[in-house]
Amino acid sequence: MLMSTKMEQNPPEEDRFMTNVLDLTDLVHELATICWDAGRKDINPRLVMIAVNFLENYDPVTLIEIFIKHSWEHWTKIRERNEDFFIHNADVIFQHLPVNTNNINALKVFFTAEDSNGNFIIITEDRDAIWSMFDSLVKICIKYVHKVRCVKLVKTKNGIRPAYTNKKFLQIKVREQAKLWEINLPIPGLDKR
Repeated sequence: MLMSTKMEQNPPEEDRFMTNVLDLTDLVHELATICWDAGRKDINPRLVMIAVNFLENYDPVTLIEIFIKHSWEHWTKIRERNEDFFIHNADVIFQHLPVNTNNINALKVFFTAEDSNGNFIIITEDRDAIWSMFDSLVKICIKYVHKVRCVKLVKTKNGIRPAYTNKKFLQIKVREQAKLWEINLPIPGLDKR
């Protein structure tokens, strides 16, 4: 059967999330190697690769739902690129993910590690790449929550309106988040975004 809408042609959000997490772990490995070579031995790049191998076989739905559960309250801080918040709370955002806490601490090291001259080891461009990846993870999560909530068109006294039929992740104000993150959420029967 041929898929008729753009939404149906894209991989499911949980698969895109997994792909982006694996891309993030590749970046973590690369940055851990840079830190290691600069004398910061906090994070062993070989141990990061072990985490990557484990994550590759992890269930994508479980992975995205764990991330949503522990990060949704912090999406605004991620959007603001609040490094101080991130340094002190990375372990909260990633709790219960199947990775060693040393790999989570890598993110803290990347934002704080300095060379012997007091310069950051991880350059601004690489720090921005970390933030961009987190932006993508959050955006995918918002779309995932929208999808699992099952939006339908319903008849009300004010006309036909979109409404969610599933109450999963009820604490997340999806439409508000979509507006903040400038995301278009498809509504069956209204558009083909």
